[in-house]
Amino acid sequence: MLDKPAITVPNTLFFESIIEILALGKTAKFNLRGNSMRPCLYEGDQVVLVSISSVKLQLGQIVLAKYQNNYVLHRLVKIKNDQIWLAGDGNVAQVEIITKTALIAAVKQVFREEKELIVTSRFQYMKGMLWYYSRPFRYIIKKIIGHKS
Repeated sequence: MLDKPAITVPNTLFFESIIEILALGKTAKFNLRGNSMRPCLYEGDQVVLVSISSVKLQLGQIVLAKYQNNYVLHRLVKIKNDQIWLAGDGNVAQVEIITKTALIAAVKQVFREEKELIVTSRFQYMKGMLWYYSRPFRYIIKKIIGHKS
């Protein structure tokens, strides 16, 4: 099997294309960049997105949103009225607070080296929320052992 060449495009242009694909009622698939969702998602994982309008919002769900003129793929950790709190699994302090209108898509599937990872079950959502609520302990442990984020 021949490897396809990688194409690098500006982040904004890339996600504008994703938004257009989702608006057509299609799914969008891309390779993840960055480590803010570790240990759940890793750089290079293939993520399949569906339009946010086609899903019911649930705590623990992984979503794509626009935040301060950037795009983040993070876990939904709190819903209060029109406000949504998002947090990357790898972050021990940062939380992004957005409005519902900034939500773009939800993760439908994830593939790592051609193996599908289950990330959309109720159990996985609860597991993600437990990981989020363990943040204070993770922060203390990182400080004690001297890990850098």
